[in-house]
Amino acid sequence: MKTNRIIFDANPLTARQQTGVGKYTFRLIESLADENKEVAFVGFYYDFLWRKKNLHLPERKNITYKKVTLVPGAVINLLRRLHIEIPVELLARTRANIALFPNYLTLPSLFGAQIIPVIHDLSYIYFPESMSDKNQRDLETFVPKSLKRASYVFCVSETTKKDLLKEYSYKGDVIVTPIPYEGEPTNIVPKKELEKRYGISKPYVLFVGTLEPRKNIPMLVDAFIQNKL
Repeated sequence: MKTNRIIFDANPLTARQQTGVGKYTFRLIESLADENKEVAFVGFYYDFLWRKKNLHLPERKNITYKKVTLVPGAVINLLRRLHIEIPVELLARTRANIALFPNYLTLPSLFGAQIIPVIHDLSYIYFPESMSDKNQRDLETFVPKSLKRASYVFCVSETTKKDLLKEYSYKGDVIVTPIPYEGEPTNIVPKKELEKRYGISKPYVLFVGTLEPRKNIPMLVDAFIQNKL
C-alpha cells in the first residue's frame, strides 16, 4: 500500500512541561517529515475552546495540525475507560494509510489504517509506584488493546523491546526507534571552561532526565561511588 498520508497523535507535543515522550515525538515527526517529503503528516491535538497558546510544534511544509476544540481530551479519555473509543479519523478529520500514536495508547480506525503505537517503557508494570494510579490503570488496561490492533510497534530501546516481548504475546514486528538525532550542537562548552564556570573541582557525574523513582538515581550514585573507591 502506498503511504501518502499519516495521521499522528500530537498531544504529547502540547503538554505544559515537555517530557521525554514529547521530545521523542517532536524529533520523530520532524525526521519522518524530512525523510518523506511526498507524505502528508496530519497531527491532531485537544485544544478545548482554543485555550492552548504559544505551542512549540514541528513545522514542515508537509505537516499540518487539526485542533479538537469542542471536546476536552479528558472526555475522550473518560470514554475510553467506558470502552467507547472515538475513531482517529473523526478527530483528525481526514483519512490516512497509517495512524501513529507516540504515547502508548491508540484509537481505532474506521477505514483500516495501519495502527502504530510507541511503547517507551513498561514502568507501569515494573515501577507502578512511579506514576498516578489512574495512569497506571489506563496503561495496564489499554496497552494490551493497543497491541492487539497494532500493525507493528515502535519501541525506544532494545531493553523495552525485550520487556514487551516478555510481558505480552505480541507476534507482530517490533521496531526499535531511539529518539532521533537532533544534529550538531552549536553551543558546546569545553569541559575545563564548564568546570571553571560552575566551580567544579571534584569528580562528578551528569544525569539528564526526570527525577522520579523509575530512573533509579540511587544506583547511578552507588555506581559512581564504587568507581571512585
